[in-house]
Amino acid sequence: MLSRPLSPAYTRRCLAAMRTFAQPGDGVVALCPRYDATASCGLCQRPAIYRCFPIQNTRTGDMLMLGVECIQAYRALAKKLRKGKENYRDPGVIPMIIKRYQSRGALTEEQARDFLLAAHAQPELREFTKSKKATSKRKRFLDEEHSISGELLSGKLQPQE
Repeated sequence: MLSRPLSPAYTRRCLAAMRTFAQPGDGVVALCPRYDATASCGLCQRPAIYRCFPIQNTRTGDMLMLGVECIQAYRALAKKLRKGKENYRDPGVIPMIIKRYQSRGALTEEQARDFLLAAHAQPELREFTKSKKATSKRKRFLDEEHSISGELLSGKLQPQE
């Protein structure tokens, strides 16, 4: 949920960064959110973003660090590009990313709450955790992601060229 509409200049900057980072059809995976006061956003170039959401291109291995607002903008722009026949992958919603890494013990409950509040995503998280259907979807997603990441780490899955 974006807190405000995207300006045309911001949209142009973000689209240029997205097209440099990934090609249509590339897999994009959100990694564990973290705090880094020295990081700058790879999408909008804003310095000192502090709450960082790294995403990785699974084909190239490149990483892009995004701020809280920009990971949401990335999702919105990827959706827009998909409608225009450019198949850009969605790294996922913030609550799902947080729950994935919190369940692995990589984030404390306090950190998860901080990331969600910064992203104004608390109501979305409540809905996400209540629904049994969402819980089974989350479990399938985590199982699939664990399988893919295991194959990437073991070398069984090779990047496409």
